[in-house]
Amino acid sequence: MAIDFKKLRNKYFQSLTLILLSLLFVNCSGGGSGGGDSSTTTQYNYSETASDHKTTEYNNQYGLASIKAAEGYAALGGYTEGGPIKVAVLDTGIDSDHSQLDGQIASGGYDYVNSDSDPEDDHGHGTHVAGIIAAEKTGTGMHGVCPNCDIIPLKVLNSSNAGYWADISSAIDRARNKGAKVINMSLG
Repeated sequence: MAIDFKKLRNKYFQSLTLILLSLLFVNCSGGGSGGGDSSTTTQYNYSETASDHKTTEYNNQYGLASIKAAEGYAALGGYTEGGPIKVAVLDTGIDSDHSQLDGQIASGGYDYVNSDSDPEDDHGHGTHVAGIIAAEKTGTGMHGVCPNCDIIPLKVLNSSNAGYWADISSAIDRARNKGAKVINMSLG
């Protein structure tokens, strides 16, 4: 039985964003398959202030200001290096050619709708969500809440926003196995 997620809305997006923001500062090993050199850890700069993060990009985005992301970055000490946090996005896929996401896509994505390893977005919602989470800082336009995060795209919804519970369950298992620290399921 297919589920129509058009009417469902993620009422907990702000909570997810705050969780994502806090995970941004967790010591983590380097990229790869979740392992890595344990000497590669996040470096904190506790002398940062919120104004250090309020760039033109930041100021052009209502969402980052509304969740007080700059204050969160400063309160948690910011970061200067470290392995990316993997965030699985279970949605309509991802536009792998998007200029602010092409460098943020981790290996291990899968398309449950078409049963292949190319989770290309044919709706747009999954790409939109991935951008809110991890769009790169480029100095123009916008950036995500966690621009150092990598996205594991898991396409569980088709172009009409319909999907199957079994695919969602399998995608959650895959996300865990691929090292995701956060799983986003706004599902429509």
